[in-house]
Amino acid sequence: MLEDELLKVGTLEGRGTNLWACKASSSSCPTGATGYTTRYIVVSGLSSINSQKFHIVMDRCQNVNLQGITISAPGNSPNTDDIYIEFSTGITVLNSQIATEDDCVSIGPSSSNLWIGCITCGPGHGVSIDSLGWTTQEARVQNVTLKMTTFKSTHNGVRIKTWAWESNRFIKGVVFEDEFVFEYAKYGRLAVCVYPTIQYPL
Repeated sequence: MLEDELLKVGTLEGRGTNLWACKASSSSCPTGATGYTTRYIVVSGLSSINSQKFHIVMDRCQNVNLQGITISAPGNSPNTDDIYIEFSTGITVLNSQIATEDDCVSIGPSSSNLWIGCITCGPGHGVSIDSLGWTTQEARVQNVTLKMTTFKSTHNGVRIKTWAWESNRFIKGVVFEDEFVFEYAKYGRLAVCVYPTIQYPL
């Protein structure tokens, strides 16, 4: 576990090309690289390129500040979400450039007190509160603020995705504020998706 650290880092080259090709042609592939549980850290100036899987995963993290992050991967990179957050609280993402053809920021269950601002997202899927309700007893998503974001050639601006079956899931205290710039959003600025088959653009 990383704890109480200021990380000023350069470029991480994930060399994901071989794994992406394997996923495109076979169901038996290596797992790819994984991440860490962290508390009370600041990550500044990271560039993540061609990650094998998700670029940054925050799972059971507390009080993590990401600033000045640059993330990129080509359109044929499968399931390379840029920043994925679940079971975490007190996460800040600021002044970052994100482009991979997947979710720029993906927020999973039991995420709270998230502050995302001054990011450029796209191309990709936009910002997603993602696939909630997979289990019947699932922790909530609450207190999420998204501010001053530019969306470039994204599928959506902001998307809320949920499974259709019964669950105790809920979302509370989600705020979109200040200026948003949509250079292009294919399916709409806000979309609510109910799996497996229905999408309601708003």
